[in-house]
Amino acid sequence: MRLHAPLNSFTGLTPGGTSSVEVPRSRRYHAFFLFSGSDNQATLAAKIKEIRIVTGGRQLHRYNTDQLIALNAYRGLAFNNGELPIYFSDPTSRTPVGEEASAFNTFNLTQPLYIEIDWWDNNSYNTALSTTGGFTPAIVGTLEFDLVNDGNRAFITRIPATVQPSGSGDYDWNTLPRVGAYKALHLFTTNVTRVQVTRDDVGIMDRTPAIIAAIGRRNSLTPQSGHLPIDFAFTNQATDALEMTVSDPTVQSGTRPADTFNVKLTFSSGGAVKAIVEQILPV
Repeated sequence: MRLHAPLNSFTGLTPGGTSSVEVPRSRRYHAFFLFSGSDNQATLAAKIKEIRIVTGGRQLHRYNTDQLIALNAYRGLAFNNGELPIYFSDPTSRTPVGEEASAFNTFNLTQPLYIEIDWWDNNSYNTALSTTGGFTPAIVGTLEFDLVNDGNRAFITRIPATVQPSGSGDYDWNTLPRVGAYKALHLFTTNVTRVQVTRDDVGIMDRTPAIIAAIGRRNSLTPQSGHLPIDFAFTNQATDALEMTVSDPTVQSGTRPADTFNVKLTFSSGGAVKAIVEQILPV
């Protein structure tokens, strides 16, 4: 049964500051619903610089307003003014089992869990919206969860990264850690013309943006303009995530970490590209 309870009040509600609120543990979370008045996307982005979920100094989720809205839109969740939901259970998982597999299970977290929000200062806000009035930060929230103690599985993290091609041509993104499994890599660019993924020299993916879009339409996934999803688990089955553990009969355990993992991106031009890495990690 899904339960809903309000978040406690955020502290530190000042322009240019960081607001935070502690989230109760010993729950399996499906979503954090955050609300900030009736602001449209541009106004929210001018107010909120970054949103994070952290525990014990470890960042589990981290993105700016536009990135969070883009990730929600990709999975069919249209933006509504003032709303910034953070979903853990994937809304396109069609069964309770599928949703629970991606839920955020906090039973065995030993450190306090917080939502943190960095606010832009008044000067940045005024410049972004061509105004002079500044703003007063306001944020409230509601938690969606189960009280189900089924142990603490691995859970999905969403952390930013930057890809820095020097110019047009192929770029090897081979610095991603070979840990856990990858659900998706989200690039915010229109300059990629081809994506090739290999793990231990085995070809995993070779797609153009057109193929990515066609696969997405088949699975009711809709990226916003300028969002290129490299989605391994596009079927929303946890077993389709790209694991960084591979079979190896020569070792006693029968498995070993992958030796190599490379995402070869073909760029039409250079320049820094922002990304969100969606990864399934153990606690």
